[in-house]
Amino acid sequence: MLLVTHRSSHNVLLRGVSHGDVIAAVERRLAQDGYVRVKGATSGVRVSFHRDGEDIMLSLHPSMRDMLRAESASGWLEREWAEHLAEAVDASAVAIGVHEDGPGSHVTRFAADGHQLGFTIEEEATRISAAILGRPGKGVALKGKDGEAFAAALTKGLALPKRWLHVWDPDEGETFVFRRRAEIPVLPKRAKATGFEPAAAAYRGRNYAVGTFAFGAEADLESVANVMSELVRAFAPPDGLRVQVTRGEKSEVLPSRFSRTASIKAAQLARGGSVELTAGHFFHDPMAAPIFWIANDPAVLDEQDAVPLHFGFALTRPGADAPERALAHAMSVIAEVAAGLEGCLSAVVAAQGTPISLADTTLPYETLAGTVAKREDGRWLRAHARSPGWRTLIPRAKMKGLARPPPDGVTLARVPSGVLVQHDAPTPFAVGDTTDVERWLLPAFG
Repeated sequence: MLLVTHRSSHNVLLRGVSHGDVIAAVERRLAQDGYVRVKGATSGVRVSFHRDGEDIMLSLHPSMRDMLRAESASGWLEREWAEHLAEAVDASAVAIGVHEDGPGSHVTRFAADGHQLGFTIEEEATRISAAILGRPGKGVALKGKDGEAFAAALTKGLALPKRWLHVWDPDEGETFVFRRRAEIPVLPKRAKATGFEPAAAAYRGRNYAVGTFAFGAEADLESVANVMSELVRAFAPPDGLRVQVTRGEKSEVLPSRFSRTASIKAAQLARGGSVELTAGHFFHDPMAAPIFWIANDPAVLDEQDAVPLHFGFALTRPGADAPERALAHAMSVIAEVAAGLEGCLSAVVAAQGTPISLADTTLPYETLAGTVAKREDGRWLRAHARSPGWRTLIPRAKMKGLARPPPDGVTLARVPSGVLVQHDAPTPFAVGDTTDVERWLLPAFG
């Protein structure tokens, strides 16, 4: 049997193995990460099976990022997947990773006995040996060190169809959708969730720290802008953050960056519009964290129960204790200060699996609870909380509905508009079982 993976095109080519064995092997592998095949689903991990003579092509569609992020996605088309499928169908396999610029491209053979032989294009060799490819002869000569030449040599030497180098049409072939069933949080009775929703996995994820704050018409714009400035300065890298200003239908990326001494001016926000800041680029989807934004709409100030002003952020989890604790300290201070400002209607700081941005501030819990449309409703926010979190503002109207004392591991801090519920975990990423807190807070979400 021949098995070849190609990371850049998201393809896996198999030869000499049955279609049923391949499907079973894929299902077993994804099951290791908690994913099961869901009939009728359209979003999730989409795996297509394409037949081309005696070859079977597997394609993992780019939409996988919505489910896997940094989990199975990184291992799907690397050596680990070739090793798994080779073991699953009891045959040897060749894993190929082609990088466009050449360096880093590799080919690794997994023998039936588990022995591995490997080659990377960074080496000085000009020929990939027959032993690595598992074929008789002199191997494959490399006529260039770039990714295209590397792929061409292997395509010819292994007699591969050229189609394996290209991304396949998602509608071509037989497609299966896999989702992970996540533990569903405690929800209002009206909510219906199965656990297969992407929002359920996002709620349990811990890849990002996010924060979102909303203010009513009585809020002081300058005070809110100062808090936002402190937040952005705390996380701005040495070379600053890119800034995009939007007013009406006009958006402009400013030539200068937001530095660690810069400020967001209330006078500019008073005219309406938004300011977005990022370390990445504004035209990438999703934008690279850290992401910050503040928006003000003075046109709705005279409307009853309007939410004219809000700001938020999304930060990538550092992955080490010291920077995570430093990040947590800064977020905790910002949450306390912002929640203490006059006119604060909503405040949530939490860790989750996906980032948020100005374009979509929806929290996973809101999706599961069916309250997404309420996040811009001032009357509703004055009487409800948006989501459980590491820090969550409970409005004064709901304080009497909370049982006393609160669950273990929870501290309450009174603020003008209600009470700030603080989870005692040292960082939002360290929050574990939230069932008791969710159940205790349920009256604030109903």
